[in-house]
Amino acid sequence: MIIILQPLAEINLENLNHNYFIIQNEVGDSKVMGVIKADAYGHGAVEIATSLSATKIHGFCVALVKEIIELREHGITKPILLLGKFFPIHLELFNANTICTINAFEDIDVIQNYFVKTGNKISAHVKFDTGMGRMGFHYSQAEDVLAKIKQSSGILLEGIYSHFSTAEEVDSTFMELQRSQFDEVIQVSKTQFQNLTYHISNSAGIFTDSQNHYDMVRPGITLYGVTPFGKAHDKLQPIMHFKAPVVLKKKILNGESVGYNQTFFAEKDFEMAVIQAGYGDGIPMELSNSGSVVWNEKKLPIIGKVSMDLITVDCTNIDINVGDHVTLWGSVNHRIEWLSKEVNKNPYTFLTGVTKRVKREYINA
Repeated sequence: MIIILQPLAEINLENLNHNYFIIQNEVGDSKVMGVIKADAYGHGAVEIATSLSATKIHGFCVALVKEIIELREHGITKPILLLGKFFPIHLELFNANTICTINAFEDIDVIQNYFVKTGNKISAHVKFDTGMGRMGFHYSQAEDVLAKIKQSSGILLEGIYSHFSTAEEVDSTFMELQRSQFDEVIQVSKTQFQNLTYHISNSAGIFTDSQNHYDMVRPGITLYGVTPFGKAHDKLQPIMHFKAPVVLKKKILNGESVGYNQTFFAEKDFEMAVIQAGYGDGIPMELSNSGSVVWNEKKLPIIGKVSMDLITVDCTNIDINVGDHVTLWGSVNHRIEWLSKEVNKNPYTFLTGVTKRVKREYINA
């Protein structure tokens, strides 16, 4: 048997589907559009979409046109909503099941010109900025925007949405302001359109207030069993177990340094394990001389700088051997929420930073 000494991300698809059911139960009759942009937050978009397609999930959200193409080429047939920008060359991809977002007046013109040339109508949602300050029309423009869309014979408007900026924060004042401004847009829209789908909730919004659910929600990180609140949810289960093998054990003597730039000096003799994983695999540099890995329910502190291919841990009096795997994050006793809080790092970047060099293994399919 050949042992491959490389980092491994075990993706538990049973936990994924469990998380979907928890979210669906939380939002009741609201539709769930799972956000699987950025390769499903590092988990593998095709595999995640394939697994979730076996549930009653309504569809998926992505950020890039290339993400739509990848999913369709791999047989994903659920509705897909493009959250990002499109250009005229992309419009042939959109139909009743593949939906674009209108973010600017030029988008309306581009779709109308395409309809004049081809006779093909485009399904769309329109985004309004209620306080995020990025994509979408300012909410105060709702009447003019919707009037122009109403006049466009090439647009099949199916929904209106916005995006929360601060839903994960304890102070809900700004979230509530955004929601009230979104409600203003909804009232304007109902004077011109019927049966639209309204949505504003990201993962944080879903679990903060049921008033945020509207007709549809867009869970991202919570699908993967991680919350943006700095603490774990007692019902969500992490689906990525990121681990890496021990490739060397050695003794370090009092006064010797470990790693680049001598950021760690031993204050006594100790035993060290070298782990085959580094920032080239997605291990954050913030874990240098901070944080820990877990082996056999024991926390082993990371010492020295994280390098491209390796990290080093103190394993004094621990019966760990070459070939054993330590947990970098994701098990029930080493949640990303805790680790990110320890090193003051956004939990999203742990997942999306896992590189292609890390082998993904899908279990409980």
